[in-house]
Amino acid sequence: CLAGEGTPSPVLLAPGYRMTFEEYLADLGLSDSTTAVYARLCRRWTAEGLDPVAWLRALPLHQMPARTVNLYRAAVIHALDHSDTDYDPNKLRKQTRGRKRQRNYRHALTPDEMQTYRDALDASAIPEPCWTILRLLPYCGLRVTAACQLPASAQKKIGDIPGLLFFGKGNKERFVPLGKRGRRTLSDWRKVRKERLNGSPSPMNPANPVSAETVRSHLRELRTNAAIPSTLTPHVLRHCYATELLDKGVELRVLQDLLGHASISTTALYARPRIEKLAAAVALLDD
Repeated sequence: CLAGEGTPSPVLLAPGYRMTFEEYLADLGLSDSTTAVYARLCRRWTAEGLDPVAWLRALPLHQMPARTVNLYRAAVIHALDHSDTDYDPNKLRKQTRGRKRQRNYRHALTPDEMQTYRDALDASAIPEPCWTILRLLPYCGLRVTAACQLPASAQKKIGDIPGLLFFGKGNKERFVPLGKRGRRTLSDWRKVRKERLNGSPSPMNPANPVSAETVRSHLRELRTNAAIPSTLTPHVLRHCYATELLDKGVELRVLQDLLGHASISTTALYARPRIEKLAAAVALLDD
């Protein structure tokens, strides 16, 4: 029968022919990159003369990131399915786990680091609209992709409250109030928009938005040329927004709505204390 639209074409087999592992993966509809990775792993255990499960168990799994182990395990499971080997997938998953993910402490900038970041940004030659986006992120907490795609109509007032009304992650409509610093940033942006951009990519031109990767690239360049943490990313600026609000007593449920999290358990990750606060707490023992 004919394959439906969007369905990968099946591998045509001659009588008695058995698909190779790569053909089997392609027939499942896996991407070329995924197929290439699984095939490369298959060549590894074949070269070592091991069956897939024995090869996987021989690896130092407890020292490897869980994401890597999951990738290797997926390749092994596909190989077992390809060879019609009888196995218990749940048992295999329990016996082949990577190291547990290390607890991530909030890595927002300290007030001094944030001021250094602002000064470096002011002194930089980062072009618009990337400059405005990098200036706005710690004042609105938006994901960088959402900031890049802000429409010209995003600035709204609900009652007397000014803010940004836009469609965020999952195409959900969100309203985020803006404080004075955020409003001032966008006010400055409006003054230069027409004369300097004239329809070029911008956070206020959704038909031709600047890419998030372009913003990240400019931030990497800023990190190189200024004394700011090498771990600073647009998402860390979102952490800065959340951390400052938490430090000033904002409730977790309110922060959840401001960040656009579907689950408050995600927002709770921001409620973990800074590692500096942990150190300060222990230092009390020395008083």
